Amino acid sequence: MTDEELKRDAWYSSRDWRNLRRSYISRNPLCEFCFARGITKAADVVDHIIERKDDDSRRLDSGNLQSLCHRCHNLKTLEERDRRRGLFDSDEKKAETEKSSVDTFPV
Repeated sequence: MTDEELKRDAWYSSRDWRNLRRSYISRNPLCEFCFARGITKAADVVDHIIERKDDDSRRLDSGNLQSLCHRCHNLKTLEERDRRRGLFDSDEKKAETEKSSVDTFPV
């Protein structure tokens, strides 16, 4: 892990993040991905929609947050890693994957 990654991870222990996370998940207690598919499941994770490594200035922007269960968060993270590796070369391929991920997210 790079020094930058270590600093970014350490930030999640900050008072600012803990307070924002607690407040956000109390107002949004359900996994947003599951709920969109008609499934009621408690959220465990407050996720940055636009990852901090892409735009750290939005780290405390509640409009950039979503509540997810661990499983949906892990799947989203894997898709982001694939995107970073260039596996989403075109908008068309990304659109196909996003469409299929709605069907493949766990129940």
